Amino acid sequence: MVNQRVAREFLAQRGHQVVVANNGREAVEAFEREAFDLVLMDVQMPDMDGLEATRTIRRKEQTTGGHLPIVAMTAGAFKEDRERCLNAGMDAYLAKPIRPTALYNTIAALTTPGQPLPAPAPASAAAEAVLDWHIALEQSGNNEDLLRELITVFFEESSQLMGGLRQAIEQKNAADVRRLAHTIKGAANHFAASSAAAAALRLEMMGREGDLTGAEEALTRLAQEVERLTQALASGVPS
Repeated sequence: MVNQRVAREFLAQRGHQVVVANNGREAVEAFEREAFDLVLMDVQMPDMDGLEATRTIRRKEQTTGGHLPIVAMTAGAFKEDRERCLNAGMDAYLAKPIRPTALYNTIAALTTPGQPLPAPAPASAAAEAVLDWHIALEQSGNNEDLLRELITVFFEESSQLMGGLRQAIEQKNAADVRRLAHTIKGAANHFAASSAAAAALRLEMMGREGDLTGAEEALTRLAQEVERLTQALASGVPS
C-alpha cells in the first residue's frame, strides 16, 4: 500500500527498524512475540481492524503490565474518527497522507519524556488540478525516487482495488465498500488528488452508513477520477 510504503521510508530515514503487519491479527501476534517501542496502527485493515487490535493489546497489557504507545494512522478527517481512535486506547492520531514532520514529532513525543504531542494537522484544502506535484513530493519526504516508486505501486494496486470495489458493490457488501474506498482515498490524498479522493470518500461514507443506494453511479465517477489521476501520474514527476 502507498501509505505503508511512505511510512516505512520515513522511518528508515531516521534509522528505525520496522516490522510490518498486514492486518490487525498479525499486529496482535507480533505484539505477543516481540518487544516494540511504538506501533503505527492503520485503522482500516482486513480480518481485524486497528481499533479492535488496539483494544486486544490493551486487554493483554492488563495482565502483562506495561503500556505500548500506539499511534492511529487513518485517512478519516472527522473529529469522531479521532475520538474513536483515542477511545479504543490509542495514544495519538496521525491523519493520512502522513507528513514526515508530524510523524517524527509524534514519535518523539511518545518516546521522549516531557515532549508534548503535536496538534492534529488540519485537512488540506481541495486542489483544482488533478493532483498537486509539489504536495505529493513534500509528502514523499522530498524524495523523487520514492515518489516514483509510489506511483508504480499505485499503478499496480489501483486496478485491483477498483475491481474489488466493483465486486463489493455487486455483492452489497458495505463493509468491503468502506474499506476499499478508504484505501483508494488514502492513495489519492498522498498525491493531493482532491477530486479522486472526494469520489472515494463518497463511496466510503455509503459503506460506513450501510446504504449503497447510488453506489454504481458513485463507482463510475470514481473510475473516471482514478483514470484521470493515472494519466496525470503517467506523465512523470516534473523536473
